[in-house]
Amino acid sequence: MAPQLQGVHKTYCTNHPRAVCILEKYKDELNSFMECQGAFKPGIMVLTTALSKPFRRLDKYAGMLQEYERHLDEGHPDRGDTQRSSHVYKELASTCGAIRRQKELELEVVTGRVHGWEGGDSLGTLGEVVRMGSVALLPDHRDRYLVLFPATLVMLSVSPRMSAFIFEGNYPLSSIQVTKLEDGDHYKNAFEVSGDALTSLGLIIGGEGAALWRPRDTHGERLPRTLL
Repeated sequence: MAPQLQGVHKTYCTNHPRAVCILEKYKDELNSFMECQGAFKPGIMVLTTALSKPFRRLDKYAGMLQEYERHLDEGHPDRGDTQRSSHVYKELASTCGAIRRQKELELEVVTGRVHGWEGGDSLGTLGEVVRMGSVALLPDHRDRYLVLFPATLVMLSVSPRMSAFIFEGNYPLSSIQVTKLEDGDHYKNAFEVSGDALTSLGLIIGGEGAALWRPRDTHGERLPRTLL
């Protein structure tokens, strides 16, 4: 049962930010429709409240099961299943929260304004986000975001006030190569990205968002940091 619950909730969390965006886009029409159906004003609150119910319930389940377990005798036949269920729901709530935050960030990138981007109204013109993650850029460990689209890799930075994304560069996937690097003293789970569009810059991307980027020339010698 746990795998089915996890699958359903993960799918829901993945789609939730986009559903909220659609409600916001058509809020006037939805307000009128829901109020015509008898909903109290504002009618759209019925929909927005319903959308968030699965998250509120997930947050409650683990605590309720722990409280139930507290009232069970040590040798009660339900005690083991209750402990396991509590752990499953606690882990699921944490996972769903992380997925929801990640998808909200991705949606912000493809629908919002990115300073310096001149390829259209938004990065959404590049397609759906395949993967997005934070990285650190050597030698000064500047924070960056890598956004992978179906045919393009985009690098973004964040404004000083943390209020907007800034476009740093984009590279067609057909013109870059990715090579896994051996773990070293300064990085693990790293990759080097190179290609025609990166003739003087090699990228080292570390695991779990703690990425390292290291400039190189075509002969592998270290170069001063240069902006894309």
